[in-house]
Amino acid sequence: MSGDWEMLSFRVPPELKELVDADPRNNQEIGQAALWREFGGERLGAIERQIEEKRKRVQLVEREKENRESELQELKKEIEALEDKADAVEETEQTTFEDAREALEGVPRNPDNPGIQNWADKLGMTEQALIDKLEEHDD
Repeated sequence: MSGDWEMLSFRVPPELKELVDADPRNNQEIGQAALWREFGGERLGAIERQIEEKRKRVQLVEREKENRESELQELKKEIEALEDKADAVEETEQTTFEDAREALEGVPRNPDNPGIQNWADKLGMTEQALIDKLEEHDD
């Protein structure tokens, strides 16, 4: 490409044109110097542009990381709250079952028994499931 030249033409604002006119170099030299600074592979301008692009990418990745970390912390808090809730429900169910066991001591283990029906309803289980659980604990 050393012998091939291409013609470029573009408009500039008046302030920039005044600077070009004040420069001792001709327009072609100024244009080439500017383009080499901007696009020249291993030239300082190109390297600085790559550095700036990488810095912007790093900032973007850091923001994404911060957002992910916030989301992760929120999820961990939600899991902890749900585990606490599950523990509380389990404790309440155990206490209610113990109350049922005491109340149903000596009561016939029959699904038609009103006491069995009442406690099964309170525990959210079928009468037969309550009877089976009571019998497990009687052993």
